[in-house]
Amino acid sequence: MPREAVRLLKVTWKEFPFIYDPEEASKAGATLVNENLKSNVTSAPTYKLGDIQKGFADADQTININARKAQISGASVEPVSCVVKWDGNGKLEIWLHGQVPGTIRNRLATFFNIPRSNVLSTALYQGHMGGHFQWTSSVYNTVPA
Repeated sequence: MPREAVRLLKVTWKEFPFIYDPEEASKAGATLVNENLKSNVTSAPTYKLGDIQKGFADADQTININARKAQISGASVEPVSCVVKWDGNGKLEIWLHGQVPGTIRNRLATFFNIPRSNVLSTALYQGHMGGHFQWTSSVYNTVPA
């Protein structure tokens, strides 16, 4: 019976443009991952300590480099993971391994352009094994993707 049901299904595919290069994806005018947002860059924190321009001016030599870093995780006993349920009526539930469910809720609401009150974010019990190694107390920018 399941095989008969599968034969009755009709699947319609819609192709979407894509970008493989993260630098190209972060440029203005790039194909948007989410058309409700103005940019593919969901976070670009800036930290400033001291007078940067003076530091460069006073330096004997400067080097301009382009550095990339892969997403990494601490060597903890549990992986970063989540389970998400979308009810189709604008409500989203997420059960995640992390220590900042409110921040996750806010980011997902912004990303999907829905009210925060429509997002239920639940951090699962962390237990007493291992530690958070800093990565469960922050938000990966890849969460919405």
